[in-house]
Amino acid sequence: MHLFIRKVAHVFVYFVFSILIFRGVRGANRGWKWKWALAALLIAAAYSATDEYHQLFVPGRGGSPKDVLLDSSGALLGQILAWPFWRRRGSGPQTDS
Repeated sequence: MHLFIRKVAHVFVYFVFSILIFRGVRGANRGWKWKWALAALLIAAAYSATDEYHQLFVPGRGGSPKDVLLDSSGALLGQILAWPFWRRRGSGPQTDS
């Protein structure tokens, strides 16, 4: 049960993390764009990979490619589930920068 909770936490934390990154990437713009979602997903995945690499040097911890995949899946799930919400709220000024 402990292992299951830890793995679900990986998914949940990166779910939220990718949504927050998305909001940071889009800045003051409104709505949803593929490039913002992709940037958020890539940033979250890269952070996950560097975090797992860092864990190789921490006593009692170990890096796992499976955890990177789990984290990235959580980030992808965050973008997929947030997409309809951001699309609905997409009215208003929007720039293409």
